[in-house]
Amino acid sequence: AVVSTQSTGFFGSTNVESSNPRLAQLLLKIQSSIILADEPRPNGINIPAPQVSDLINLHDAQNLFGLKERLIATESLVFLASQFDLWKEYLDNQIPADKLNFLNQFYNQTLPLSRELREAVYSGVASKAMSYNAILQLMGNVKWEIKELMSEPNSYVYVMLQEMEAMQVKISVVSTFVPIPVEVYQMIWTLSVSELCNVFLEGFGSARKCTHEGRAWMQLDFQQFIVQVDKFITIKPVPGKDVVEHFIKAYYLTEADLEQWLRENYMSYSSKQLNSIINCTTAQFSKMMQRSRLSGIVDELIKKS
Repeated sequence: AVVSTQSTGFFGSTNVESSNPRLAQLLLKIQSSIILADEPRPNGINIPAPQVSDLINLHDAQNLFGLKERLIATESLVFLASQFDLWKEYLDNQIPADKLNFLNQFYNQTLPLSRELREAVYSGVASKAMSYNAILQLMGNVKWEIKELMSEPNSYVYVMLQEMEAMQVKISVVSTFVPIPVEVYQMIWTLSVSELCNVFLEGFGSARKCTHEGRAWMQLDFQQFIVQVDKFITIKPVPGKDVVEHFIKAYYLTEADLEQWLRENYMSYSSKQLNSIINCTTAQFSKMMQRSRLSGIVDELIKKS
């Protein structure tokens, strides 16, 4: 029931083909070999393409974009896969010898992907559960070129925390109807926190000017966020935490160290974010530091990756 669901919003915004090529390949195989095509396959399996019921709303933020229905569908599949594990010895004895390779392939390549399907499905909740764009707009209004150290985080941090609390309430409501396995609960929050860390990166990376005090303010904002995250997930380190912290600390690098840092970390950041570091950092250096040269290095590294 997961085939052809990308367009319905059942999967998250992340492209399955790039995030999990093996899963994408399996879904394509199911689509091409089992799902009914325009012309029925002679002597083959022809199952009508599954459709999401009109009664299920995958676009309603209040019900967390169909989290209840996602749980029922996905966890039923995971449970079914676990039952196949129990039947393995029995099936080995029942399947003809010339079909054992097919059975082993099913157990080794297909069944394990049932659990990997979770991330693709629940990212459809995490990628939309909070007002990421609105938070990013608030970050865009912050002036980071301050001249004094701040003792309080920016207002957008409190908006983030409010959004997280609201999401927690919605998850609790869903759990009164459908049990949420601990593993799934942690996955939803892990994906959501990763989204918020990406917001931090994008927001910090949009800064055109930033002083030492401004960078310290960024650290204060992010640390306040990390402290609160512990209420929701137990996974350590917090997903995305290191990438954001390394980005903030890059501002303090010397001229000699900045180029090396860019070469070692360029794959973790977008071109825009890397150039933000270059623009903000080189503003402190002598005129001998050429921003265009560093930007050219970044462009060349990204082309080769």
